[in-house]
Amino acid sequence: MRNRRLRTGAVLSAAAASVLTLGLATSAQASSGDAAPSEARAKAACPVDNVCFFPEPDFRGTPSNVNPANMPICGATPNIAKSVVNHTGEVYSFYDHEKCGGAKVTLSPGQENPNLTAVSWR
Repeated sequence: MRNRRLRTGAVLSAAAASVLTLGLATSAQASSGDAAPSEARAKAACPVDNVCFFPEPDFRGTPSNVNPANMPICGATPNIAKSVVNHTGEVYSFYDHEKCGGAKVTLSPGQENPNLTAVSWR
């Protein structure tokens, strides 16, 4: 009878350990999958050769996509952007004031910034 209880206890312990392991693995997968979901969505929403201006931080809201092929030296952003994706092959700078004034954030090709204020750019 005692051996039977030990075996039952061992089986229950093994089952509990596997449930715990499964829970940890699932949790780790969710965490690693969430590492950069907003950046992945932003790049997917931004066509190649475009700079995309999102109205909310973390690439939320409907972006305004701009192909800067004929952009002036300094131009107004299509909206007051709170996050930006540079999906072009060029470097662009984004400013928090009109006429490319104020604080500047520069994005190299393929970079994005989830939290900035951009009113003008070049």
